[in-house]
Amino acid sequence: MLCGIISGVNTTPQGWSTYNLGKKFSMVDTEKWLEAMGFFTRINSRLGGIALSYLATLEKISEVTQIKWWDENLGRFEQKTRMKEVGGAAFQFDEFLHESSILSLAKIIEDTSIELKRFVGFKFDSVKNHHDVIHLKELQTIRALANVIKHNVSILERNSSESAKFLVDECGMQDGWELDVFIHTRHDAFKIVEYIPKVYLAMLDLVEKSLGIKHRFQDLTFDDAYNEIYELLLPEVINLSRPSRGSQKSVIEGAPIEDSRIKQENAKPNLSLD
Repeated sequence: MLCGIISGVNTTPQGWSTYNLGKKFSMVDTEKWLEAMGFFTRINSRLGGIALSYLATLEKISEVTQIKWWDENLGRFEQKTRMKEVGGAAFQFDEFLHESSILSLAKIIEDTSIELKRFVGFKFDSVKNHHDVIHLKELQTIRALANVIKHNVSILERNSSESAKFLVDECGMQDGWELDVFIHTRHDAFKIVEYIPKVYLAMLDLVEKSLGIKHRFQDLTFDDAYNEIYELLLPEVINLSRPSRGSQKSVIEGAPIEDSRIKQENAKPNLSLD
């Protein structure tokens, strides 16, 4: 089903876009409309995969942190070993999830820019030729993080690249730190739940700038667009909590791993990681 709904165009309950009755479209208008539909569908499909993967994995990480590692039949050393194994698994799981999500978001931005150039001759670069796209800083942050992950083994060294310099100077990230520190403390640069709708809206903005076709989400407030995007990406039939803003019930992206207690009914408080 085509997911795109053009602003000012009638829609069916299922979300199909239809022409207003009596309105005439030239061949050029029709071609642009069909091209925009293709972009809308691909944007939705790509971001839907990331949204489902990220949120489902986040739930699984929460389950891992609740594993009952305490066993009264084991000695102190074995207990500490099991606690470290559970904690280590949660940290590794969390780090991999956020880095892979950043790389996936960067790929969506790059894929869309390549297709815009290839199919409609529209050139976009989040640094050199950004067209004042909405949520530009978020796109630039995603790109910079992806570059540090791919080219500097996830270590933020300001003098190593323009991407690292941007993250330190513009995003308030500490020079010399590894990215996993920012991930586990939920630095704003790794707010994946916020990035997904913002990347969605930014890609729609590029489609409008290139083809002159506007998606109806662009006429909504950010909170309303945020909620509708997640409703579209994660239909109710999928038994997974959806993020939401405003008056709707919210889903928190996740507390810092340091604050996620690995709780056990009989866990001894004097066990340490030493």
